[in-house]
Amino acid sequence: FVTITGNALRCGGDNVASVTIGDVAHLSIESENDTVVVIRAGDNFGNLSAGSDIVVTGNYRASLSTAGAWTWTEASNITEVSPSVGQAGTIVTITGNNLFGNGTSIVDVLFGSINSTVRNASQTELVVVLEDNGTTEGPVIVQVVANTGALATISDAFNLTAVGTISSITPSSGHQGTSVRIEGERLLAAGTNVS
Repeated sequence: FVTITGNALRCGGDNVASVTIGDVAHLSIESENDTVVVIRAGDNFGNLSAGSDIVVTGNYRASLSTAGAWTWTEASNITEVSPSVGQAGTIVTITGNNLFGNGTSIVDVLFGSINSTVRNASQTELVVVLEDNGTTEGPVIVQVVANTGALATISDAFNLTAVGTISSITPSSGHQGTSVRIEGERLLAAGTNVS
């Protein structure tokens, strides 16, 4: 997130309509008032010379600017998600670069709208466990959110499968050595065998 402080940031209007950094428009305005504006920076598509001036424009189209207030840095990116298919409980490794987004930690890893729990995190690798996705399935966008608000996303790298269900266990009692038959749907949990 980028926090801009000053006076009359709404430029005489009722709200802040836009913020540009160089020639890059904001991705989102998180909060704004006349003295503090918090934005998520837009995508500079790797152009580290996209400009350093910040321009704040109010809803009446008046604007103010500050020169040379910003420096673009290397964007976060995801290069691989492994495995590429899973459901609740699946342990997933995400590799990439600058995953902390010039920050110190990861605050969220999402598979579409499904949360995950971060087990281990570094600038180049995350290990996460998918939380309950119920019947949600299909290809999803994987999104990593750093504590700076920086985003790293990748499309077409992961498919959710619906959580498996057990319909019967036969017999329902036994002891060591008893042969048990378990029936249901998606019992391999998107894998190839039971381990």
